[in-house]
Amino acid sequence: MKISSLRTLGWLALPATAAVAALAATPALADDAECKLVLSQPSIEYGQLTRGQLLDYASTSGEASLDPRFITLTATCGKPASMSLFLRSAAADTERFRFAEHGGYTVRLSEARLDGQPAYLSEVSAGGPGPLIASQPEAALQLKPGYGAALTSLAGQPAVGSHLTARVEVQARIPVEATRVSGVQRWQGRGTFELITR
Repeated sequence: MKISSLRTLGWLALPATAAVAALAATPALADDAECKLVLSQPSIEYGQLTRGQLLDYASTSGEASLDPRFITLTATCGKPASMSLFLRSAAADTERFRFAEHGGYTVRLSEARLDGQPAYLSEVSAGGPGPLIASQPEAALQLKPGYGAALTSLAGQPAVGSHLTARVEVQARIPVEATRVSGVQRWQGRGTFELITR
């Protein structure tokens, strides 16, 4: 089992009543340089938003849900292997990763292709010597704290390949109360994508 990591950073700043969010990536290689992870763009920005604009995104749950942003994740390995992707980050709850003190963000994978062919995603938990499949194969899958996504066939068997691409959707949510600020605040979410190969 080999692990490759891709570090990601997210931040949301509130200068007075404006907000900007970004997600950046810095690729890292496995020790034996067999796999490389890359994100399609170094940052995701929401632009500047006033508190009033954030409230336009508010739902009845008391959270402002910012527009989703999309990037592409690519993994290239020197030889074919079965692959599982995890996002290692602080948990906000069982479904989301920590964003700011009380907010959260979700990461959803879709449109996975392995060596140019469509691949399915099965939720896996990290346990024992490797990931354990915990769900049926799906075309799209939300990554959750403590769980990842294995590339599989429709039958749920591990798929093997050397080149993976997947669409990554990032959705940030902030409690409405957190938008009440009188000065600059920096909201952050940090995480690391990990690719586990066998």
